[in-house]
Amino acid sequence: FLRYGMPYKIVGGIKFYQRKEVKDMVAYLRVIQNPSDSVSLFRIINTPTRKIGARTLEIIQDYALQKNLSFFEAMQQVESIPEMNLSKTEAISQFIDLVKELQKINTQFSASGVIKHVLDLSGYKKFIDDGTIEGESRLENIYELISVAAKYDNLEAGISLSIFLEEISLIADVDTLDSQDNAVTLMTIHSAKGLEFPTVFIAGLEEGILPHSRSLLERDELEEERRLMYVGMTRAKDRLYLLRAKNRMLYGETQSNTPSQFLSEIPQAIVDSEQEAVRTHRELSTQELGYTPIPYEEYDEDGIQLNEGDKVAHATFGEGTVMNVTGAVAVVAFNNPKYGVKKMALSIAPLKKIG
Repeated sequence: FLRYGMPYKIVGGIKFYQRKEVKDMVAYLRVIQNPSDSVSLFRIINTPTRKIGARTLEIIQDYALQKNLSFFEAMQQVESIPEMNLSKTEAISQFIDLVKELQKINTQFSASGVIKHVLDLSGYKKFIDDGTIEGESRLENIYELISVAAKYDNLEAGISLSIFLEEISLIADVDTLDSQDNAVTLMTIHSAKGLEFPTVFIAGLEEGILPHSRSLLERDELEEERRLMYVGMTRAKDRLYLLRAKNRMLYGETQSNTPSQFLSEIPQAIVDSEQEAVRTHRELSTQELGYTPIPYEEYDEDGIQLNEGDKVAHATFGEGTVMNVTGAVAVVAFNNPKYGVKKMALSIAPLKKIG
């Protein structure tokens, strides 16, 4: 939705880049790239807890101001701060060692690899994965971030993380916009109970997703997944689209999943398809799914080609003028003063050249 400028709203949830665990991980990455980023540094220094209290941080901040240092530079001189005791000094030193180790890893791995190392070395994986369903969901969000970062795996180490952070900052900027009434509504099937919509799309109809992998070995849980599938299907008043991916990026790796067993349980008479059948262990044709995909060759990984002075239109920000183009990023001054001047990643921004 962000890539194509489609307005959307999430019912009973938080947009991806506004989730705490995603913000925490991005903060780690920003500190790796720039330890002087004090906002990000303060976010992660005690996440997970490292017994570095508010008073300790205040003392270091005062020292930084006295010596005209960044907060991270002051932390590196913690042994010179008289008010610091041994336990606090050790805690700070361990954190500095962690940052330096992650910076070294950034010179050896692409962005997705760096995130995996942060997850393990920082203790953040254990911190969020507390054995609950909510904890598993938080961890899955980090794995989704790894999948997003995998797009930059073909770039050199170091550069990969830098470009990744630049582009997600542009995506997150769009993600914070208020949703419009005329928007796609995203929700879990649980949240959809009691509601109806003219058109419903149920995505992820693959073994391990719907039904969930947890249910595949437990009959009762599988039945609950089947009931959820029924609830989702009956939310549609006019049209129901059942979708599965031939291949999907999951946990930073491309996976091919078997079609959901629920597809074969739908009566063939009510399925609108050329074959008059729902296949379970073969690929569903795009005609059966009710859409015609854009041929692969029509996709442009580099995005729209723009020059300084070009007039463009954006699905959300309206019309504007290109002020500057550097590589795959354009600076656009939008006519609406509410949005002003913005950097746009050409590979993802829904920009259309109008003059």
